[in-house]
Amino acid sequence: RYRTGPATALVVPPRDPDMLPLELAREARKLRDRPLDERVNAAVDMVRDRVEYQTSLEVAARHEQAQAAGKDFITRTLEIGAGDCDVQNGLLVAVLHAADVDARLAVGWVGHESGVSPWLHAWVEYLDAGGRWRVADATARRGGARNQGAVGLPPPSEEVVVGTVEGDSPRPDGSDALAPEPIVVQPTAPEPVVDPAPSATVEAEPAPTWIERLPAPVLAALAQPWLPWAALGSGVLGLFLLGLSLSRRTARRFTLDERGDLSSLLQGALAQPAAFRHLPSLFYRRLGPLRGGGALSLQRARQLASEGRLYAGREQSRLCSLARRRGVFILDAESPEGRTVAASLGAVDLERWGQRLDRSQQTPLLLALAEYLRGHDERWRLGALTGLGDRIATLELRPLLGFGAGRRLGDRLVLIDAEDPWMAEAERVRAS
Repeated sequence: RYRTGPATALVVPPRDPDMLPLELAREARKLRDRPLDERVNAAVDMVRDRVEYQTSLEVAARHEQAQAAGKDFITRTLEIGAGDCDVQNGLLVAVLHAADVDARLAVGWVGHESGVSPWLHAWVEYLDAGGRWRVADATARRGGARNQGAVGLPPPSEEVVVGTVEGDSPRPDGSDALAPEPIVVQPTAPEPVVDPAPSATVEAEPAPTWIERLPAPVLAALAQPWLPWAALGSGVLGLFLLGLSLSRRTARRFTLDERGDLSSLLQGALAQPAAFRHLPSLFYRRLGPLRGGGALSLQRARQLASEGRLYAGREQSRLCSLARRRGVFILDAESPEGRTVAASLGAVDLERWGQRLDRSQQTPLLLALAEYLRGHDERWRLGALTGLGDRIATLELRPLLGFGAGRRLGDRLVLIDAEDPWMAEAERVRAS
């Protein structure tokens, strides 16, 4: 599902008062007396002053080494002083908690130019005075705001060509520098001008051209009829050799042992596609295993995810097994690569929804409500489930209709928490 803003708060995230170091925690607590907006802005500045936005492989390797050494997230983030958007905004959540602001870390896609960014971005959502979630983002790239670009998209190119032209630089007093004035030489005495007589006029002979200056044997060779064809063949051969040289120079090949675990490589490629721009074939090789055999490329998986048609599962539920038999692309959740691609792109877990569907119950109230909706051309499957975790959970089944997997269920599956007070109140009103 996509939203135009933060989701509604169901449960306020817990706080850990001992997460920050003493000095940083003391500085964050001093913000509690300020208005909420000032607290958030000051917390963003504190994070940006301590952690720089960097997506290089070197910084990622330093974080992995620090994590392997047993250092917690806050400690290694402050020691390294650099990281990706999730690193900066993860620290921002901890600082906001210390400043008495309810906040949480959100991950998703960012809209840009009437589309959705092809990779994930992390930001912070905090509760305002009215109980609504608002967005804060500590992501700051080097070069200032004018070079920052759109949030969640790769930073613009930092290659700048600078040139200096003499005479164009302004003077210290602000006036334009002028070119030096020409030097005028005054002769000591004017040269006498003598008009030649008409009979003395002599026309100069034209200078010989460069062809006329060539030796006679060379001129004889140039007159041969085969010379134009030889020149044409030499030109074609030169172009062929130039193209071959450029193709070999820009070619990039890589060899993968597909018997090993490629989940870390796929996760990095999906999280930071710009870092793998020199390996475009990585996104077009079929590396995401599917249930029933076959595989899916990362490019195709991203396209299906943007359309809400990327699924994952283990075929342990009837819904997942039915969808796989009808030809739906389902990532193999039993393989590390399949789980990684599904988690990175937010694939729909058909296994989880199938288990929910099997455990749900259709009460007389929900059957009557479904019949009412069907009369208004809305084919919904309604069910009550104990321990749902949310008040309402929905799954769009329209993408499965083309495969015949959703016809008996309708266009949408809607599950309601059986212990929700609304259910009891609706049953009481219906009975009366």
